[in-house]
Amino acid sequence: MDTAVITGSFVGQDLRDTSFKGKHISNADFSDAILDRVDFSGAHLRNVDFARAQLTGATFAGATIVWCRFTDAVSQHVNFINARIRSSRFTRADLSHADFMHATGEGLFFNDATCVETCFFDSAFPECVFDYTNFRMADLSYADFRGSDFSRTVLYSVRLTWTNLQDCDFYMAELRQSSFYATNLLNASLTATVFDQDFPVLHVGGLPSGMAKFVPTPRGWRLFVGCWEGTVDDLRTLISTDENWPEAEGEECARRRPGLQALIAMCEDYAVYNRDILEDIQSVWTKKGKYRKSGKK
Repeated sequence: MDTAVITGSFVGQDLRDTSFKGKHISNADFSDAILDRVDFSGAHLRNVDFARAQLTGATFAGATIVWCRFTDAVSQHVNFINARIRSSRFTRADLSHADFMHATGEGLFFNDATCVETCFFDSAFPECVFDYTNFRMADLSYADFRGSDFSRTVLYSVRLTWTNLQDCDFYMAELRQSSFYATNLLNASLTATVFDQDFPVLHVGGLPSGMAKFVPTPRGWRLFVGCWEGTVDDLRTLISTDENWPEAEGEECARRRPGLQALIAMCEDYAVYNRDILEDIQSVWTKKGKYRKSGKK
């Protein structure tokens, strides 16, 4: 077995169709290089710079990637299947049509990346940063993105079947024409999120207390009104008196009460009409947001 470590500078070199299969590459610089169709499958890459490199059609299948930089790289149709990626950056990289199926990642930054028609099927990328990323027509189904930052992302016509989005931040993200089935939104932040009728959330604006969102989660329906969160019954109890309102007292409570009473009725009707959405979610996820034994295959 070849255990020699490849290191040094390959800046700007034309290495297309080269094979580094199974190689150990450390402290190397491939920035601005032409790496189309290069084979890095099964390789061990540590502290390697691919900034602005041309990687179209390259493969990193089964590779171990640590402390690497793909900043501004053109990585279309790149194969990352079963790759193990840690503490790396894909900032502004073009990852259109790339395949991360079954890949795992931690401490990754995809800021402002392009992930058009990119596959993340059955991957695990918890607590990663995807802010401003374009996921148009991407496949995120069966993937685990717990605690990741999707703020200001574009999720247009995205597949989110059985996707774990627990504790994710969707601040000012756009979720349009996407497919949702048993999607885990437990504790997800939907502040200023833009979504259409395909998103399984009731949202009501114009209330004095702020935007209201009624969200199906593994723990049941959760209601968000401004800075307040709870169940429909919790809200009913809160507005039955003028005490302990988070941002109102006295006459202001009386002014806000009719709108909140109407919201309660609307949420109850929505829950009855969409009971199948909640049943699908709870058939796949436990109340703690874990896959049930009969869930993911």
